[in-house]
Amino acid sequence: MSEQDAQISFPPTPVLVVVDAFVDPEHEEEFNRWYDEKHMPLTVSCPGFRIGARYRSSDDKERKYTTLYVVDDEATMETEELAAIRGFDHLTPYVRYERRIYRPVSSYAKAKGELERY
Repeated sequence: MSEQDAQISFPPTPVLVVVDAFVDPEHEEEFNRWYDEKHMPLTVSCPGFRIGARYRSSDDKERKYTTLYVVDDEATMETEELAAIRGFDHLTPYVRYERRIYRPVSSYAKAKGELERY
């Protein structure tokens, strides 16, 4: 991504949705396959979603997955399309999670080597 693209797409405004999930280790492989191949593509296809990205913790603590979604507004989280696919499907009994919605407070970026607030 070029510096210009980064300035256009960041900060993730107006709303960032963060989903943190802890998955039963016995179901982790199935969870990852389902999330990457089915759930995330369906979610990002819903109206108001711009992008989604998943991350996995890399420390020695209990494995944690974090998914970040950039959405148009908080109402995006209430659409019929999202309601139809919300949750963890057949894997729900094996997942502990928290979903939070964030609005930007401030942002900084390097532009041509200089730190700028925008």
